Amino acid sequence: MGPTGATGATGATGPQGPAGPAGAAATIEIDTVTTGAPGTPASVTNTGTDTDAILNFVIPQGATGATGATGPAGATGATGPIGPQGPQGPTGATGATGATGPQGPAGPAGAAATIEIGTVTTGAPGTPASVTNTGTDTDAILNFVIPQGVTGATGATGPAGATGATGPAGPQGPAGPQGPAGDEAVASYADYYGLVPGSNDDPVAAGEAIDFPVEGANDGGNITSNGSDTLTVADAGTYLILFEAAVTGSAQLVLAVNGAEVASTTVGRTSGTGQIVGMSIQTLTAGSTLQVRNPASANSSVTVTPTAGGEDPVSVHLIVVQLSTAEPPVAE
Repeated sequence: MGPTGATGATGATGPQGPAGPAGAAATIEIDTVTTGAPGTPASVTNTGTDTDAILNFVIPQGATGATGATGPAGATGATGPIGPQGPQGPTGATGATGATGPQGPAGPAGAAATIEIGTVTTGAPGTPASVTNTGTDTDAILNFVIPQGVTGATGATGPAGATGATGPAGPQGPAGPQGPAGDEAVASYADYYGLVPGSNDDPVAAGEAIDFPVEGANDGGNITSNGSDTLTVADAGTYLILFEAAVTGSAQLVLAVNGAEVASTTVGRTSGTGQIVGMSIQTLTAGSTLQVRNPASANSSVTVTPTAGGEDPVSVHLIVVQLSTAEPPVAE
């Protein structure tokens, strides 16, 4: 047999064959859908057949978008239940002091006070003067210790006797004159008082002074009065000041030096009728003034007892005794 010849030209298309039988209907089922990592490719796999497909999807998560605008506030939720009580906090700061309460009822009337001079003793020169009360607050018995004045300077030596002839010693010359006397134990004193009726007939208002118009014992000159409510000391020194007044009802008295009330000398009581007694030792400058006042802070006037029995009874008394003539210390 010879070799195969070349392929001939394609013949004309033949007629269409008859239609084939109808194929079975295909099905598609979604099985799983898995979220993949951002940036990975999406994929679909068929775990079934071409006619009964079972599709599994892997869809990558999208990248996080920009934060959107804040939405409107939601409605307020219902109030939650009350939580447990917390621990007690620290004690707060002390509040302001409350207003002063009303004045209590008046106490019973006190007994009338008396003053009696007990002893007056001369102390050593240069020691301080003192006054002690060996009685009670209402029946005072005052014992004074007043220092003696310093000894005066020695007198000048008398002239020498005439020189005798050489030989035995001549007689001793006569003694010189005696030196001046030292200061007295009490340098000066004064006593001023008022009578009822006639003195302090009107109530003494707060800040006003009691009148002591009558002059009693006075060594003259140093302690003087303006004739009513003010004493003036001409000489500087240390002074003992005693004052008393028979009053009706509640009252206070205070010593004023040069117009200024000395708080430590305030004495008084809330009710009753009787004497109020005060005392003080003050170092005064020359020209100082003394008054006994109803304190400026008082809530009521002082009524000096209008009657005290007897003839010309004394209702108020102010005694000033100069203990020392020393000048008061100068503040540095």
